Amino acid sequence: MKNEYQKTINACFIGYILQAIVNNFVPLLAAVVLYAIGGGLLEVLVSPVVEACPSEHKEQTMSLLHSFYCWGHVGVVLISTVFSGFSA
Repeated sequence: MKNEYQKTINACFIGYILQAIVNNFVPLLAAVVLYAIGGGLLEVLVSPVVEACPSEHKEQTMSLLHSFYCWGHVGVVLISTVFSGFSA
């Protein structure tokens, strides 16, 4: 089971890095597809684990988990903007 998590995390990470450094449309599209698949699988794998953890505030914990995905996208946009500014 640990191996599947690692592959999913790597796919998502590679997609994010590629999105930040590519300048052409086709590699950018491939990067977006790769991180979308990795992010979706990561969501499917991590949500049940967090839900199964004993906690008094399950709703807050799940909301926090889902907000990290959005903050990751904000970070990628900011990093991509910085890299695009330097490469232009």
